[in-house]
Amino acid sequence: MISALTYALAATCCLGCGDDEGRFTDAALADAAPPGPDAAPPDVDDHAVNPDRSTITANPANGLLADGVAKSTITVRARDGLGRPVAGVTVVLTVTGDAVMVTQPDAPTDAAGEAVGFVKSTVPGIKTISASAGGVALSATSYANFVP
Repeated sequence: MISALTYALAATCCLGCGDDEGRFTDAALADAAPPGPDAAPPDVDDHAVNPDRSTITANPANGLLADGVAKSTITVRARDGLGRPVAGVTVVLTVTGDAVMVTQPDAPTDAAGEAVGFVKSTVPGIKTISASAGGVALSATSYANFVP
């Protein structure tokens, strides 16, 4: 049985949830019930890569010799709208700057939502690293600074 307080709250929150005479019914209230605590917000696709929650990290990011040998490890972490790892998506790195050599990740994201690639350069300067995961361009960027 639904309490009087529940009916009062429903009257405040759910206009038009009653029968033809304006009375609230158990069926109308059940339809208006909020989702359970584990339900995703209605505008979040929790199975897709979220470009704002996903990250790109370069390590090391500074002091790399521009000798074509020293490399920065680029880790992309694909996350969904709830911040959970997205496994099994292909990551593509894009690096801007002079004389860059990019090694793309050799496998899709793992169970932790991570994929790893590498960047080298023979010309000093800051290289800007961006990525896509599962065909979604990530909002984040990272940098690797190569020195003479």
